[in-house]
Amino acid sequence: MRWCRRSRRRLCQRAVAMLEAKYSGRIFHDLRRSAVLEIIRSGITQSVALKISGPKTASMFRRYNVSDDTDLREAMQRVQEYRENAKQKIVSMGRE
Repeated sequence: MRWCRRSRRRLCQRAVAMLEAKYSGRIFHDLRRSAVLEIIRSGITQSVALKISGPKTASMFRRYNVSDDTDLREAMQRVQEYRENAKQKIVSMGRE
């Protein structure tokens, strides 16, 4: 178990170093917020994103995961598409 924590810490440190080189002049929390937004928008579940990003509590994670009007519109569009697809899958079981 200890090797897993060390490996994850090293991986995170490398990722942070690469991001810091790419986004010099920004603070670490800007990078974390950007990473969390990209993780969530790529479709990874919140529980996995929470483990990847490493905040100590879910409330800290929610501060990084900021939603805007575009996110809400996209979410409602996905719900509408799901409903339309679900209607197409319904098979009529008429009486004989």
